[in-house]
Amino acid sequence: MTATTPTPAQWRGHDLGARTIRYDERDAILYALAVGAGAADLDLVFEDRLRVLPTFALTLAQWAP
Repeated sequence: MTATTPTPAQWRGHDLGARTIRYDERDAILYALAVGAGAADLDLVFEDRLRVLPTFALTLAQWAP
């Protein structure tokens, strides 16, 4: 038995439902470190004046099928 990958047309209009996602500074910092932020990127890895990478938002939808 082989699984087939759904096409974008099959997903169009499909309701994924609602889900509440919670994250905090720790999650944003761990993400920054995982994608290569280093000592020169203190604003991404230190709580004081923390900035969050825009791509972090993509991780919030990882629960979707």
